[in-house]
Amino acid sequence: MIIQFAVAFAATFGFSVIFFAPRRLYIACAAGGGLTWIVYLLLSETLGAEAPAIFAAAFALTVYARLCGRVFKAPAIIFLIVGVFPLAPGAAIYNMANALFASDLIAASAFGVQALTTAGAVALGTLFGYTIPALYKNKKKAGAITD
Repeated sequence: MIIQFAVAFAATFGFSVIFFAPRRLYIACAAGGGLTWIVYLLLSETLGAEAPAIFAAAFALTVYARLCGRVFKAPAIIFLIVGVFPLAPGAAIYNMANALFASDLIAASAFGVQALTTAGAVALGTLFGYTIPALYKNKKKAGAITD
């Protein structure tokens, strides 16, 4: 698991360089990718299902990105876009295209569903990661929640 964290960290670091993230944010961006992959690994092994693990990893990444945005005084989207790289359904899309070119429509549809499920779980995890803290903040601001 440490090796997988290191690979996710290095890949996300490279991705942050490619996407011209500010140099001072390289390590934080890479840590977000490593965190995302570790959350995904732990939950996919625990739950035995891929979609809920991807959802939780995207949620954790979104919360991490928002926190880093405040700490580093930078847009959270920098951490979010770079950190979601380990969850991207690239293999499923490649396999779908490969099966389409081989005229294997059954396999292509299975890989397509897998890619859409992954993309949907990432989107929903990101959505909930942005809305739940905002709802809490709005209720706290209105006086409904006290610390």
